[in-house]
Amino acid sequence: MEVFLSYGKRDGKVVHISEVTENGKACGCVCPACGGALVAKHGKGIDKGGRRPHFAHLSGQECDTLHAQQTGLHLMAKEILAENSEILLPGWKIERADVFPDDENKATYPFVEIELPSTTPTLCKYEAVELEKGFPGIVADAVITIRGRACAVEIAVTHFVDEEKAIKTEELGLPMFEINLADMIDETERVRIADAVLRYHDNRKWIYNKKQAAALEEKREEFQRKAEKLSRDMIEKEVRSQARREQAENELSNLFEAENYAKAVRRLRNDRDAAAWLEKYDFSAEVDDYPFYMDIPITGEFIFRCDRRIWQGKLFEDYVYNGFGGSLCIFTIHDVQKRIYQRKTIIPIDKAKAVKTTVVIDGTEREISLSFDVLRKYFDYLEKLGFISSCNNEYYSRRPLSMIPPKGEAAKQLSDILASVDPYSPNIDSIIDREMEARSRK
Repeated sequence: MEVFLSYGKRDGKVVHISEVTENGKACGCVCPACGGALVAKHGKGIDKGGRRPHFAHLSGQECDTLHAQQTGLHLMAKEILAENSEILLPGWKIERADVFPDDENKATYPFVEIELPSTTPTLCKYEAVELEKGFPGIVADAVITIRGRACAVEIAVTHFVDEEKAIKTEELGLPMFEINLADMIDETERVRIADAVLRYHDNRKWIYNKKQAAALEEKREEFQRKAEKLSRDMIEKEVRSQARREQAENELSNLFEAENYAKAVRRLRNDRDAAAWLEKYDFSAEVDDYPFYMDIPITGEFIFRCDRRIWQGKLFEDYVYNGFGGSLCIFTIHDVQKRIYQRKTIIPIDKAKAVKTTVVIDGTEREISLSFDVLRKYFDYLEKLGFISSCNNEYYSRRPLSMIPPKGEAAKQLSDILASVDPYSPNIDSIIDREMEARSRK
């Protein structure tokens, strides 16, 4: 891409080609980069098919036009600073990335709550300007004096403040901000360049600001305190959680001992509560007493803190009889679990026993997760009776025309088995399954 030189120097001041009326050598301009003589070429203008107005070096002179263009803009920006007395100081804000270290604990950092301060850009008057001001180890493009204090200003066209200069500025305690004019390289109006130098808010940032640095240090210390506390709290929480888990596992192991299991299930049996709940169900007008399939003993049923006739009756009403108001109800065990945990279905659950663990049942180790296992077992029974069907871990039910199980033979088998088995055995699931399998083979 061809670069046209828009800037020249005349009488020691940078001028834009649009500010020059003379043509050729009469413009009296020199190159802002190399100092060589320039000629002004206004031509016919871009709109008439010619080149845009620009400066050119006299023939035989060698100079990097792009470098000269950048230098001209850089010099003009400093002149604008020197000619004015008001400038927009950039705002600053503390970023999370500046506060949170990138280390092995970073996964926990989003959980550290910390308020990050910020300021907005401020229009400020300055009393004096000194260009190319030298300090130990650095030279600033300009230094403006604000209420008697020095503040360095860097003009960036292609070269931005590097890390070394930023560190030196901080060591000196010298406030410094940078104005980015990279987008103004082809700008033709001096007034717009002046606006970019003095008034734009989105093209400037602090390289070093004492208040920002102090706020950052304060937030880093605050983060460190909170991160350490969070880490301690998480460790303590994990210890407590592990202790509760071990306690729950021990309690479950004890509960699955035959005598303890029978006592736990018997304590939940309550005819009065069951009768009261039966009256609340929509299907209660169709039955005089609980149907047998709403009173099925299931291994680990004490996960629900009520008589089995209550929670089985509620599940049957919601997912089979009513189907949540639709002709077809589709659900998974996890859907049912979620509703119970969120108390959208009024079934009291003992969350302390809802742990995944291994227990010994009738001399055999068995992995259990009762809040899932008990629900699945009950819906499996309803499927055997023809009330629902399943596919790919989903259950489907349609509103029944009656409370009579669609699969009559399976219903008779299960009803007979329930009348003959010990409902208080911790191994009741296996007992019922074996009996149903044996009878189905006859």
